[in-house]
Amino acid sequence: DARAVVLCVTDAGRDRANKILLAREKITSSVLDTLGENEKERIIPILETILSAMTGNVVEARRICRFCDEGVCRKAGCPVEIAATKKA
Repeated sequence: DARAVVLCVTDAGRDRANKILLAREKITSSVLDTLGENEKERIIPILETILSAMTGNVVEARRICRFCDEGVCRKAGCPVEIAATKKA
């Protein structure tokens, strides 16, 4: 009945998303590389708390993570996704 549409990411779209992720990784790494290993370990839970607090609902979670590199989240799960689920 034409109410459903299948969307597929094009090669150009996938390339663009990868370029965005690489650019963000470069900036993030340049900032985090100024920290020692102990400092990096301490900052992770702080950043997770901030991300959780920024997430009020599923719509906000999608805005926060729209260019998320899903392979990076810890085994415990994405703090934004967890917060959105709890607040749903």
